Amino acid sequence: MVQSAVAQEFGSNTQAISCLDIGCHEGFYSVAMARRGMRVTGVDARAENLNRARFVAEASDADIRFRQGRVETLTHDEAGPTT
Repeated sequence: MVQSAVAQEFGSNTQAISCLDIGCHEGFYSVAMARRGMRVTGVDARAENLNRARFVAEASDADIRFRQGRVETLTHDEAGPTT
């Protein structure tokens, strides 16, 4: 679902993109975007969701940075680089 929208918007130039997955839950979209070559940071408020997301990312051999937090209080430094 998201993959076609990303492909339409960015084509194959996804290696230059940083993706912030807010409310990443168990990391489904984070892994999908990492597989397209994006630098991904997944954020979720619940530690148990992040534990599952880390497991899924590791099992998928996806390089994803995860942070616990809420979008309302997320700082620029916690979100990761934008370039």
